[in-house]
Amino acid sequence: MEYQSTQAKPLSNGFASRGSVWKGIGMAQDWTAEAVGRMHTARITGRALAKECGYSEAYVSEVLNGRRGTEKTKEKLLAALARLEGKAPQSMTARIERLDDVDRAKLEGYIAALLAQEKYAPHGKK
Repeated sequence: MEYQSTQAKPLSNGFASRGSVWKGIGMAQDWTAEAVGRMHTARITGRALAKECGYSEAYVSEVLNGRRGTEKTKEKLLAALARLEGKAPQSMTARIERLDDVDRAKLEGYIAALLAQEKYAPHGKK
């Protein structure tokens, strides 16, 4: 991390005092954007990711927002994310695509029966 200032010094909390610039602080890296996207797609929460890798939720948030972390942290978070993606619930579409023909016919019959009920009928089709 490179520090540039004409007057100010870094504070003990790791942040720069007014008038100074920390290059890189607060700037999420490319891998964090990808990780957050993968979490969103797989419906994985920060809490679940923190639990899986043994970090606090606050620390995971800071890492994903580019404020903290090391290469080891990155590796641990990405490994935990990959494990959770394997356990993540599939979308309903993916589940339906995996059904065999008998189960698919049962599901389609059930949906048709629901749609036949007035309260579930699409608007304009009563």
